[in-house]
Amino acid sequence: MTKINYTLKPLDDHSIDEAIQICNQELGKGYLSAEYIQSLLNNENAYLVKAENSNLEIFGFGFCTILTHQDLIDSLHPFQFKSLPENIKTEPFIGITNTITIKNEYKGIGIGSTIFKQFIAFFESKSIHLITAFAWKSKEGFNMEGIFKKHNFPIVKTIENYWKLDSIEKKYGCPSCGDFPPCLCTAVIFSKTI
Repeated sequence: MTKINYTLKPLDDHSIDEAIQICNQELGKGYLSAEYIQSLLNNENAYLVKAENSNLEIFGFGFCTILTHQDLIDSLHPFQFKSLPENIKTEPFIGITNTITIKNEYKGIGIGSTIFKQFIAFFESKSIHLITAFAWKSKEGFNMEGIFKKHNFPIVKTIENYWKLDSIEKKYGCPSCGDFPPCLCTAVIFSKTI
């Protein structure tokens, strides 16, 4: 795809449904809920952004959060937490790149990277030094790999079947494994101290 005109704007109440549609298509139906996204809109430790083209159509979405040590424990299954590298498990505050998802026809032109740069600026403004992301790797590919490599974020751990229990409990599918759980994709954890 050639260069396009787009803008990044904070996600608002009126854009949640469109963001969820993109997530359902690109990450798996039911992976994120409108209620969850709504809960983040008023959270000072979350940053949500949308990418719009010149017709004001949303084609991308991302969000990051700052988690305390306890928030991290509470948000993961015990298996997932136990699998994390020690520096992530012991850090008091962690910047998490939760999601960057772009419609397929807009991928590969730097939009995800631009969103990620905004996340880094958000974390820096909040004095967060450890940034971590859980990228999704399936037999079809590896999401966000290019973004993290471009910004020199190393892979610190790879965990097979990372989303299996979570997808069963929350009843979401994934584009690779199918519309119904379990998701058997691998998590590739990128992490860097800034």
